Amino acid sequence: MATFGRPLREEHFLFDKDYVPLNHGSFGTFPKSVADRLTELAAQNEARPDTYIRYEFPSLLEESRQMIAKILNTEPIETTAADTEDLGLEWPVEDDDLVASLERKVKEIKSSGRNVRLAIFDTISSMPAVRLPFERLTKTCKDLGVMSFLDGAHGIGQIPLDIGLLQPDFFCTNVHKWFYVPRGCAVLFVPEKNQRLIRSSIPTSDSFSPRPRKGQRAINNPYPPDIRTPFQELFGFVGTANNDAYITVPAAIKFREEVCGGEEKIMNYCIELALKGGDRAAEIFGTEVLDNESKTLRNCAFANVRLPLKYGEGKGKVPHKDVGKVAQFIALESVKLNTFFAIIFFRGAHWWRISAQAYLEMADIEWGSETMKRLCERASKGEYESAPSH
Repeated sequence: MATFGRPLREEHFLFDKDYVPLNHGSFGTFPKSVADRLTELAAQNEARPDTYIRYEFPSLLEESRQMIAKILNTEPIETTAADTEDLGLEWPVEDDDLVASLERKVKEIKSSGRNVRLAIFDTISSMPAVRLPFERLTKTCKDLGVMSFLDGAHGIGQIPLDIGLLQPDFFCTNVHKWFYVPRGCAVLFVPEKNQRLIRSSIPTSDSFSPRPRKGQRAINNPYPPDIRTPFQELFGFVGTANNDAYITVPAAIKFREEVCGGEEKIMNYCIELALKGGDRAAEIFGTEVLDNESKTLRNCAFANVRLPLKYGEGKGKVPHKDVGKVAQFIALESVKLNTFFAIIFFRGAHWWRISAQAYLEMADIEWGSETMKRLCERASKGEYESAPSH
């Protein structure tokens, strides 16, 4: 097994030797072995394009679908790669309060004579990045007779997911963010009972089947018939996009199991590093890490740390009109320093979202924290003035 931290990064990933990747959560990355497989597939594709796309790709895609379904504990047949209201809550919020708020909102809407059709919520939000009680929210939706859409953009590869047990009405997750698969690759889970509601892929594929109309001839699909369900076939091929990322899933799973030691080992390392690294960054800044009293928001591979900046008018302070410029200044300067800092202005302050990964170690987060602290000192002196802003 490989040693996590810098040794894993230098031996198995494609990062520049001077680059410190502290923002995995935005775009993800993949190891050299998966990159090699992607190159093999590109060569196989170009050697015989029609043979590959029409006859070989579907079976390779099915292999990936089967393997991902096993990771998510669901059936492959259910996976494929109006007015709205929100709950009006702001982090940090307790899990109990979030669940109770959903119940209240649904009952409030129903009491007004309207109906709630669908509730949408995250496994882990993006900015700020915190874990939601998605298991309880999904069950609450079932109890209230509301369909659930679970947004797992930051899901597979970061936290355990048992979709077979949860049974949301819809679930999607980005495989390329935390599962070491090339961009872009995602999973869409729809139980068979709901697949009738999904009429088309985006863009609409060759396998789209319009509802039959009296006297209308059936549309001929020029591609070979296969054993996939109509729902799977709908998403199996959407034109000239390069879909090879989907079929690198077996290579990614092999790397995660044989080099990294499996899902549990990766997740435990990343979550622990996020907890300890976030605390260490807050110690260096003299600030705090975003969390609730129950300490549930941080049960993931992210940490949100408040930056050591003061706001208002006067020397050493950032005027409120300039908070956007400061965020752009820190982001741009971080790129010049061979990293990238993901910043959000939230609850009257700037926060740094740290993404923990198996290829990082505490020394990387400490370096990032010291670097960030110096950038904040420069921002406090007004050096952000020349930064672009929206």
